[in-house]
Amino acid sequence: MRIDEVDEQRIHRSQIYESYENNTHPSPAPPFGLRGLGCDIPSKRRKDTMSTTNVKSYKLFADEIIFSADWHIAEKPYKSRPEIHGGASYMLWQLDRYIRERLQSDAKILLILGGDTTDSISNRCSALIELQTYLRRWADMPGLHIAFIAGNHDHDCWVASDEIIAQKIYHLGDGHLLTVETPGDTFVIAGCDACSGSRFRHWLANVPPESNTIVTHQMYEELFKYGPHASLADVPDYVTTVLNGDIHITSKIEAHGKVLLSPGTPYNRRIKESATSGFYSYSSDKNDWEFHPLAARKIFLFSAGTEEEFVDLLENFHLRTADPEEWPEESGMEELLEEVRRPLVDLKYPSGEIVGVAERIRLAADKKAHVFLSPYSVEGDWTIEQPEISEEDISLISCLEEMREEVNNDLVIDTSRLLLEGVSLEESVKQAAITLEIPVEALPAFK
Repeated sequence: MRIDEVDEQRIHRSQIYESYENNTHPSPAPPFGLRGLGCDIPSKRRKDTMSTTNVKSYKLFADEIIFSADWHIAEKPYKSRPEIHGGASYMLWQLDRYIRERLQSDAKILLILGGDTTDSISNRCSALIELQTYLRRWADMPGLHIAFIAGNHDHDCWVASDEIIAQKIYHLGDGHLLTVETPGDTFVIAGCDACSGSRFRHWLANVPPESNTIVTHQMYEELFKYGPHASLADVPDYVTTVLNGDIHITSKIEAHGKVLLSPGTPYNRRIKESATSGFYSYSSDKNDWEFHPLAARKIFLFSAGTEEEFVDLLENFHLRTADPEEWPEESGMEELLEEVRRPLVDLKYPSGEIVGVAERIRLAADKKAHVFLSPYSVEGDWTIEQPEISEEDISLISCLEEMREEVNNDLVIDTSRLLLEGVSLEESVKQAAITLEIPVEALPAFK
C-alpha cells in the first residue's frame, strides 16, 4: 500500500470518528456483515434484526471457538476517575497474544463476541481506533473468523466505519445461521441482538429447529433474578448450548438439558464488579467449554469501623494489596502494565467517626492503588453497614449501577433493589437516600 493511500485512509477514519463523536454519523446501509452478503449492521434504535424466516446458513471449520462478551470498549471507563485507564488495552493485547499463539500452532479459530463490544455512553475516538486496529489485524489473519451480535450498549458504527472489517465479520442476527464443524462436534449457531423481554421470548419460540446453539445478550433467570427476560426452560429442547452476554457474571450453569455460559467482562470496569476476568473456549482436544482467565486489575473491598481498624489497615496497606502473580508482558508496554497493576481499593467506614480518612489512606496508598471511599451514615440506633455479599451479588449490583446510569433515576432503582431484598418501603427509601447522599428530610414522604 502506498503512503498516500495510508494517509487517505487515516483522513477518512478521522472524519468518521469526528462525526461519530458529534453523533452525526448516519446508520450504515447494506452491504455490511457476513462477508459482504448483505447483512445490515444492527442498530440500537432499530430492533428489527430478529427475523427467523428466510434463514441463510453459512459453514466454516474451527479447531477452537472463543466466546467473549461485554467489552464495553472505553479508554477511561470510570467517568469520575479519568486517571484509571488501560484495562481494555491490556485485555485486547492478551487476547491478541492468545489468538496469535493458537494460529501459529495451525489451529483454526472462531471468535464470537456476545454483545456490548462497544459502549455508546463511554466511547471515545482513541478507544474505538484501538479496537478497530485489532479487528483489522484479526480480519487479515488466515484461520481466524469473527462473529458477533449487538448488545444494548453497542453503537451502530463500530463495524461499519471500517469497510474491510465489516466485510469479514459474521453478524449472527437477522435470521442467519452459522454452522461450525469442529473435530469433536458440530455447532449450528443462531444469534439474537439485544431486545426487550417480550421480543426475546418470541424469538426463542421461533429459533430455527436445525440450530443447537444460540448467542444472546439477555437476562436469564438463572443468572439475574431481578426482572429476567426468560429462563433456560424457555429455550427450545433442541438447543443445548446458550452463549450469553449482558450479565457481568462469570458462570457456567447446567439446567433443563442445556449449558449456559456467561463469560462476564474480560477486564474490570466497576469497583463492585466480579474480579474474575477472561473468556470461554471450546477446543477439539478437550471437547468441552473451559474458562480461560486473563490477568486484570485487582479489586480489594475493605471495611474499617473504628480508628483502631483503620490504623491497622494503613500500617498493612501494601501487604494486604500485594499481587504476587506474574503478568504477561512484552517490550514497550511497561507504562501500561504499571497502570493496570494498580489495584482498586474501596473503603467502607462510618462517616464522621474517623478523622482525615481520605488524606491518610491516600498517603498510605502512595499512588500504588486507586482508592474509592464509601462512607456510611450512623443515625440513632441503626447503622447502614456493608453486608456480606457474594461475587454474584457484586455483579448484580454492578448491573443495576449500569441501569442507574442509563435511566438517571438512582433513587428509584436503589429503592426497588432494597424492596426486592425484603426491606420495608419506608426503610428502603431511607437507605437509598442516605446511600445517594440525598437528605431524607428533603423527600416529600418525610417532610
